[in-house]
Amino acid sequence: MSNFDDKTAPGTAFNGIKSEHDYLNSFLEMVTEKIAFDEMHLNNLKFLKKTWNPNWTNSRIWPLISPLLNYFREEISRVERSIAETSPRIKELIASSLPELDPADIFDKLAPMYEKEQEALKTVRKMDPDSIGLWRERTESSGETQLLDLGKGLAQGI
Repeated sequence: MSNFDDKTAPGTAFNGIKSEHDYLNSFLEMVTEKIAFDEMHLNNLKFLKKTWNPNWTNSRIWPLISPLLNYFREEISRVERSIAETSPRIKELIASSLPELDPADIFDKLAPMYEKEQEALKTVRKMDPDSIGLWRERTESSGETQLLDLGKGLAQGI
């Protein structure tokens, strides 16, 4: 087993980032939709409130209906508070999410590149060390090793 076999496959961390980004986006879509539902519900409740008959307060049914009408008023207040508290937080989350850094687009080519690297590693592992040594001996006399040594020095410097 070589050192290459012990390494984590490239893209593992990026796939995690992409998953978290997707989770955040789906959450934001869900909460935005919930706020829209709350706003529709609030408008419906306010519409119903406008239809209330002012004479109900002087009628004999008032003791029966007043608790329910109070419940409707409280529901209107609760939904208004919910929208007022949730909307700014969601807007802040949406503003902090940078669409130009969407990981879905950035790392699409990572898996094919990793597969190419693995194929190259398999090819290198199949090479016979003796034939590489013979090639090196033959090239030492032609001056090509100076280029190889220069390349090694550059690679080490990087």
